[in-house]
Amino acid sequence: MKTSRFKYSLLLLLFSPFIASATGPSISGVEEPVAEHCEQSEINAITDPKERFIFAFKCGQGLFSARFNALDGGGANVGDGNMFTGVPRADLNGPGEWANHIPTRRNGPDGEACVLCHAEPTTGSGANALNIVLDVTNSADLSLFFTRNTTSLLGGGAIQLLAEEMTQDLLKIRDAARSKACAIRSRVRANLVTKGVSFGSIDVACNPSQDISRIEGVDDDLIIRPFGWKGIQASMRDFNQGATHNDIGMQPEETIGANVDGDFDGVVRELFVGDMTGLAVYQTAQARPVTRLELADLGLLEELGFDPLVPGQRESIERGEHAFNVIGCNSCHTPKMILENTVFTEPSQFETHRDDIFPSGETALSLGVDPNNPVTFDLANDIIDNRFIVNGQEVALGNLEVDSHNRGIVRLFSDLKRHDMGPGLAESVDDEGIPASVFLTKELWGVSSTGPYLSNGAAGTLSEAIIAHGGEATIPRNKFLLLSSSLQADIVEFLDNLLLVQVTPE
Repeated sequence: MKTSRFKYSLLLLLFSPFIASATGPSISGVEEPVAEHCEQSEINAITDPKERFIFAFKCGQGLFSARFNALDGGGANVGDGNMFTGVPRADLNGPGEWANHIPTRRNGPDGEACVLCHAEPTTGSGANALNIVLDVTNSADLSLFFTRNTTSLLGGGAIQLLAEEMTQDLLKIRDAARSKACAIRSRVRANLVTKGVSFGSIDVACNPSQDISRIEGVDDDLIIRPFGWKGIQASMRDFNQGATHNDIGMQPEETIGANVDGDFDGVVRELFVGDMTGLAVYQTAQARPVTRLELADLGLLEELGFDPLVPGQRESIERGEHAFNVIGCNSCHTPKMILENTVFTEPSQFETHRDDIFPSGETALSLGVDPNNPVTFDLANDIIDNRFIVNGQEVALGNLEVDSHNRGIVRLFSDLKRHDMGPGLAESVDDEGIPASVFLTKELWGVSSTGPYLSNGAAGTLSEAIIAHGGEATIPRNKFLLLSSSLQADIVEFLDNLLLVQVTPE
């Protein structure tokens, strides 16, 4: 799996005086990079689907935990000989400096490894000390900076599959309305509802004209983008293209081209196309979150390091769940959705959630990323982590639950829709055209393990997070405040029931 990078090492060592001025201290004496890479051709050469999945997963797992150094291409010129920074540096606009890097940077690089921020558990959330500072306008104006807290990645595959299915539903509704408009020669209004979530309505005519003013919580193209606090990225691969470049300083070749040095550090091909496939597979094949009650019923609660249930705790959780629904929190934090298909493919089977043309301008097919020859795994059967022996039988707790029709049950507590949360939670500026106060509904599965809370980590407790809600969530927030203190405590107990667990086999 490891591909030789000695030619890059030699280049960097020969020109270490230049590199010292461009990316940090002299790296003389460093023998080789740390990353073990995989080529897309290596992945494609494996014909057995299970073996291909395992190979890609292991590749991504290694890269997710690797601490990239200068020989790998990690970091960037962030001034004063440093490679990493806690704040964006759009003020550095000299030759080869931060502001001239390609693509444009929003932040960082903040650290040398994914696991440094996604730390609790390994693919979980991060503390406030790990918050990312962003300058999305590249202004170097401190008043326009804002921070974002690291989110958990567990259950990411199910979230992407839900977004794919919901998108296809919305597009079918729009297209059916257009066909009807052509048949009756009149405009047609269609309600955009999928998996019980309303995204408003759309008026369409037989010709391409349409009235999109009534669309709610999704882009005008009706593509559900489920990743990031604003819901900007459609797929985990898309998310990773930005995260590796901005947060770690490792540039994917599919973003800038195979032999392009976009951050002027003397290293090209910092992340191979196969690396990005591996990272996407590893992150989307993470175990689903669980509940305290689920672990208790299996006899695993104390074994996994959690306190045992105390008398009355189960009843408190049940009362809290009921109250959560009664006051309307479930109107956005949808308790569960159903997946018609639990098989994940990288790349996606839908054009809406894959790159047929990468940001570099090259076609995915020319680089070996083929939807007709993807990496595949079943979220209801193939998850590697969180497998336990209970009463002599294996319990694959990482797999999605399924219903009587073998459909996946995703207990994510989100509608995957954007909502206006009011001025109290607004960031300093809009981001990618999404208003400063608008955010994607944060999924709550695993929420007990993902504090601090809110987009900037400003809430240290679950109660604080609830009380900070405004905008479209004002009514449920006010109803929470009117509850008795015991019922408020029950709701917090219910949310504290939602856990992350990650146990990786030896």
